[in-house]
Amino acid sequence: MFPATLLKLTVVKARNLAPKDSSGKSDPFCVVRVGKTRKRKTSVIRQNLNPEWPDGPFSFPSFSNDVDVKIVCYDWDNVKNDYLGAFVIPKDFITKAFTEGSSEKWFPLKCLKTLKTGVSGEILVKLEFPEKKSPVHKKLKKQVDEIKNLPPQSPVPHPTD
Repeated sequence: MFPATLLKLTVVKARNLAPKDSSGKSDPFCVVRVGKTRKRKTSVIRQNLNPEWPDGPFSFPSFSNDVDVKIVCYDWDNVKNDYLGAFVIPKDFITKAFTEGSSEKWFPLKCLKTLKTGVSGEILVKLEFPEKKSPVHKKLKKQVDEIKNLPPQSPVPHPTD
């Protein structure tokens, strides 16, 4: 667990979404839920199974990784939106993004509701923790990277050799 901090989350794009409209396309949008009370929505991208969203990043101040981050994708309709799938961002990915300052990953849509069919596709999500991108953090990360890239040294002989 890490201290409460600012999370910036971007729903970047999706690919291979299920067609829900009679045209063979969908009008996808996503709902981002952080915990039980904070929620944001992307714009609707009309007639597209591989949308790129211009929204974001969405800011969530005082974010703590003790809450779930869930993304649900829907096909927009006049009467009732159709469910396209959902996923919960794993806590280990959130921790990785926090440690590195940012990270992005494709997540497969799953059926998190019973009796729903026609779930397919993936969504690319980017997480950023701006406070981790401070000059001090960048300097430390550079030093760690330099240490990781040092050439291997020859083994030190054991005193009994």
